Amino acid sequence: MGNAMLRAAMLLTFLLGLASALVGLAQAQGDGVPMSEMPVQVLYCEEDPGPVNPGGGRAISPDTLRNEFDCRPGAGVALTFSNQEMGWFARCDMDAEGECTVETPVGPEVELDVAIHMATVEPGYAPEQPIGTAVNYTEFAGYGVVLLPVGETTPAPNAERQTLAVNVATCKDGSNAAGCERQPAGALVQASAGEATAKGYPWLATNDEGWVSFDRAGLKGDSIDLMLQTGTEPRFACTDVESGKRLEAEWIEGREGNFIRLTPTSAGEITCDVTLLGEVGS
Repeated sequence: MGNAMLRAAMLLTFLLGLASALVGLAQAQGDGVPMSEMPVQVLYCEEDPGPVNPGGGRAISPDTLRNEFDCRPGAGVALTFSNQEMGWFARCDMDAEGECTVETPVGPEVELDVAIHMATVEPGYAPEQPIGTAVNYTEFAGYGVVLLPVGETTPAPNAERQTLAVNVATCKDGSNAAGCERQPAGALVQASAGEATAKGYPWLATNDEGWVSFDRAGLKGDSIDLMLQTGTEPRFACTDVESGKRLEAEWIEGREGNFIRLTPTSAGEITCDVTLLGEVGS
């Protein structure tokens, strides 16, 4: 009887400790969703090595990638991981080794959308697909991207992508007053060709300074739509960089979401300053 009571007491202690740990994890995440770090890697390769997984397992060795497939680190390339249903997103910028670590929701049923910031990719290279999915669940979870040469001609050494650069901010004092001191906002932005559906275009996250850029090569048409996750019309201004002239732009509340529609005057660089009013995602 004594041993049975002792075992019961030990089991109860274990279960209470496990429950306490789980509650602590849920409280740490705020919304009760467990999180875990996942390694990410981006490579420029002259030959296709096939799938690359920085999480381990049967991953191709770095020496093999360098020597057999002529791969090098994708330094500076950015990826956005998101789950719209959970209202979660994170941006991961590759370091000099073409690597980063992102903390994501965990679970076999938690699918993460992954989008490559093509404006951060060297001209002349592209992934097989700019948008993918990931699941962070096993100990070998990881996400790898291989950027391969496209086209038959080599870009000029000083070639650059023409971009639409968007800076998103809020009023630092929360006043929403015109001329307020702005502070960078963490937000998702989607850019698509105007007068067309936004489906299939990636949502990209701003960096720590509130900037996110889009490759204008993928935004053909007479207008460009910038979709934002806000229910309140923001203050905004877009400029053609070369001429310095303000572009025509308007706020539209559409079926797929609310967006700024701007009309470019050239195929060159554009910058947009956006000040969100009210809470992001409201």
